[in-house]
Amino acid sequence: MIKYLTRVNVTIARKDLGAKHMKGAETRFSNCEVELWPIKRLKPYDNNPRQNDRAVSAVAESIKRYGFRQPIVVDPDGLIIVGHTRWKAAKKLKLKVVPVHVAHDLTPEEARAYRIADNKTGELAIWDYPLLRLELSQLKDIPLPGFTDTELKKILDKEAYRRELREKYVRRAEKMIYTPKRDKPPRISELFDDSRAQELLKYESQLPEELRPFWRAACYRHCRFRFDQIAEYYAHAPKEIQRLFEECALVIVDAEFAFKKGWLSVTESVLDELLGDS
Repeated sequence: MIKYLTRVNVTIARKDLGAKHMKGAETRFSNCEVELWPIKRLKPYDNNPRQNDRAVSAVAESIKRYGFRQPIVVDPDGLIIVGHTRWKAAKKLKLKVVPVHVAHDLTPEEARAYRIADNKTGELAIWDYPLLRLELSQLKDIPLPGFTDTELKKILDKEAYRRELREKYVRRAEKMIYTPKRDKPPRISELFDDSRAQELLKYESQLPEELRPFWRAACYRHCRFRFDQIAEYYAHAPKEIQRLFEECALVIVDAEFAFKKGWLSVTESVLDELLGDS
């Protein structure tokens, strides 16, 4: 059974507020009332920029299990400022009345800004995954709307999640088998473009002798490797040349080898990010 909120008047505990804060507090909080309105009295804001249909079922399930704990914020005419998802969830549950707070003190411009800010500020919070795992581990057979069973399993067993994701990326890499497109290998000149490097090397003579090796190395950073042509050359090359290309990371044919060499360390960082360990 869904529990509804009855009319609530928020009383400010004056003794807990300093005198200099009292005036502003009264302005913003003394009219913080929650009322029960017929749901048909509420009107959605047509230009609401937040797409929330995917969240409706989860919010409806939350209301069904835990009650309607957050009122919908409307203007005096019933136009929704904050709470479109709760309104849709209430309609899904076929509720006749819903708790609302009427923002009498907001101008139309403030209401528009509040509508956007309320959605944006929710995006700024992130999960502390170690603490989330701790909290989830304390729950026994309590459904959590918004989380699938698979998501909960992945969060609670991070090592299994890491293995699953890593296997996914490794298999993806293994499937990237190159098929030669030409009967003969490309010319060596087709494998790279060092024109910019050659331009910069012209300045080497202007530098002190001890700086020139560094300058040459820096110039060759501007070489552009044409990896499609390198792959084609590799496909036609003898085994020993292929081995050297692999050792130099010009091609990657063994994902596990690449992980060990550190060439795919960015992928590991992505896994850490997904697991909340970064």
